[in-house]
Amino acid sequence: MRILLAACAALALAAAPGAHAEIPDWVREVAALWGQGAISDAEFAGAIRYLAWAGVVELPDPAPGQIAAGLPFSIGHEHTVPEPAPCEIVIHGVSGGYIDARAEPPGPCDIRTYEEAEGLMVGGIGAVYANGSRHVAYTPWEPFDGDVSSWAVGPGEVEYVEIVFHVVSGAEQDAYGTIFFDRGAASSVRLYP
Repeated sequence: MRILLAACAALALAAAPGAHAEIPDWVREVAALWGQGAISDAEFAGAIRYLAWAGVVELPDPAPGQIAAGLPFSIGHEHTVPEPAPCEIVIHGVSGGYIDARAEPPGPCDIRTYEEAEGLMVGGIGAVYANGSRHVAYTPWEPFDGDVSSWAVGPGEVEYVEIVFHVVSGAEQDAYGTIFFDRGAASSVRLYP
């Protein structure tokens, strides 16, 4: 199965619009290693992303509302509650079962909740594994205690970290305090290690 997928990936790369006429030899070697199971899906995907970055191939645009981004990635001051000055949360990667994130400048820095947010609100942060399973590390309903390095994601091969943003202006709150967001207005950022 992997050999068939590797062959299809190589053909897709060679036929990609705007691709160079010649695919580098190392791409074939990486595809062969992946086909043999010698490297992980995430490592193979990283090689493909590098080819796109280097202009060797063009990858299709992500689905509407999705943005692919590299690391480090900043959750800016417009999404955080600064104490006592503006802050941002910088996600550096995933290691040891945790999303490696730090407040800059160091100190208390929390993510804004519905009552505090204007425009966009961080609605969730989680890890998506190579097998397609997900682990939610943060939601506004299960917030962390201000220690942004404590987002546990569990063991496994993380393919990417996903941050979901909700549009606050389209949200409604019922008498019980439950918040309903317009799902069509949600967007997400995928962070690839």
